[in-house]
Amino acid sequence: MSMHHSKYFNILFDETSSEKLYAAIHKVIQDDFGSYFFSVCYLEQDESYFYVDYSNSIGEQFCSKPFFLFNTPLIKKCYTYGKPSYIENSDEGDFVEIDSSCFTFINACFPLIFRGRLLGFFLFQDEESNYDFRDERNAEAVTAFLEIAACALVSVKRIEEEGRKNHLQQVKLNCIEFLSGLVEPIDGNLIAVRLLQHIVDLLHGEVGAIHRLEKGEAHPIVELGLPFEFISQVKYAGGDFILNHVLHEKAPFYSAIGKNKQRVFIESNDVLLKNIALIPLTVDDETVGILSAVNYNDETSEEIFTVINNCVQFCAQAYATVNDNSLTPQQKANKLRKRFFLSLSHLF
Repeated sequence: MSMHHSKYFNILFDETSSEKLYAAIHKVIQDDFGSYFFSVCYLEQDESYFYVDYSNSIGEQFCSKPFFLFNTPLIKKCYTYGKPSYIENSDEGDFVEIDSSCFTFINACFPLIFRGRLLGFFLFQDEESNYDFRDERNAEAVTAFLEIAACALVSVKRIEEEGRKNHLQQVKLNCIEFLSGLVEPIDGNLIAVRLLQHIVDLLHGEVGAIHRLEKGEAHPIVELGLPFEFISQVKYAGGDFILNHVLHEKAPFYSAIGKNKQRVFIESNDVLLKNIALIPLTVDDETVGILSAVNYNDETSEEIFTVINNCVQFCAQAYATVNDNSLTPQQKANKLRKRFFLSLSHLF
């Protein structure tokens, strides 16, 4: 192992999360390459597109969308030849068009390679940097650093993926334990209270609510600091009300899922809204209510939301069953047990 490799290995492989690893990478490129701004881009599976996994230069809104690889000559050249690429004529300016809505400054684009496979690209993006990336010795130092960085990034993502799988399994087990407590008929409002507390706890959310919908009007079943007036006013960044879309599509909405994070806002100066989840409660293909939770853990995965949605739908059916006066207590219990075992097949 070269001196460069040994130095960077000791720095980068101490970290066990993407956040901390990117912080360590940031320190290295500041100290050794005189650059403050950078971006790490990964190729999509078909290698026609790439996405920005991390950047302190490109706006957050661009980190949630794929970019067509061949729209950017600088990155296209790096992809084609597997070598660093640079702006050819600095007199024309160093701002590169990634797509029609995103322009960014790039000093150099280096390939990010792991075991001979191109993972993506590392963009150096500091206008104030005087580091000469074209110099052969400098380029070798950067390449040595990126070889270790690529290994560290792959390692950290595997650790995080394993953590996500374990977390998902734990969420499933928690939901099964929770639902097993509802196989005997209990008061419908108690089901709602337990469900909301369970979901808010799973999401590590701040507040939530369940509202019954009847003839176009909302009636609170349980509110933990989240009135319907608030929920109904949350909008997409484009201005449309999210609740209207959820009710029309009969599909849940989550504003924070990995690369697909959506910007939402509320027309109020009194409320800090980071994210929101809206889950319609459906019985016999009819939306009978809405469960909402806000300011939950941004790292909640789409798979966990799927488990949560299945849990919520079971509870919507259970609520309808225990409030069905045409059924005897024994019929209610039989129906609940049948739905519970059916729910298990959806959770696993």
